Amino acid sequence: MHIADLDRELKNRNIGRVMVNRIRIWNLAYVDDIVLLAKNRVDMMDILRRFLIGRKLGLCVKKTKIIVFNKPGKEKKER
Repeated sequence: MHIADLDRELKNRNIGRVMVNRIRIWNLAYVDDIVLLAKNRVDMMDILRRFLIGRKLGLCVKKTKIIVFNKPGKEKKER
């Protein structure tokens, strides 16, 4: 239930998503696992933090990973 709420929050704020063959993908989720996709990790992490605080949920830091993919030779600048 909470993952569906997070998905709606991301879509409403238009934060996250990647385009794959003109299809917007906001996240990949299965049961209690989720992969959040975004072009800007700062915005995504801020929304996730607010979402968790608002619902009094926690995040298992030991199981959480952030992976940044960039095109070769291009370094993305965070805000």
